[in-house]
Amino acid sequence: MTLDKSRTKITNKVDPTFMKGALAFAKRSEIYADKDASKKPRSIVDVGCGIGGSSRYLSRKYGAECYGITLNPVQAERAQSLAAAQGLANKVIR
Repeated sequence: MTLDKSRTKITNKVDPTFMKGALAFAKRSEIYADKDASKKPRSIVDVGCGIGGSSRYLSRKYGAECYGITLNPVQAERAQSLAAAQGLANKVIR
C-alpha cells in the first residue's frame, strides 16, 4: 500500500468529508498533471498549515510554491526550519 492510499484510508475513517478537500485537490491535480503538465499547480495556499507538513508535501510533489498561514508563531518558525532542512526554503513560504 502506498502512503497516498493509506493516508486516504486513515483520513476517511477520521472524517469522511475530508476527501472533498485537500486530498481530493491533490488527487485531481495529479490526474490533470499526468495528462497536461500545464495543469500542475504553481502556487498553493495552505490555510491552517501548522508546521507545514502539507505544504512541504505538495511543494515536493508538484514543485509549486506554497504559502502557509498559521496563527501560531512557534509553528511558523518550525515550518520554516523544516522546509529549510528539506531544501524547500525557497518553495515553502510563511
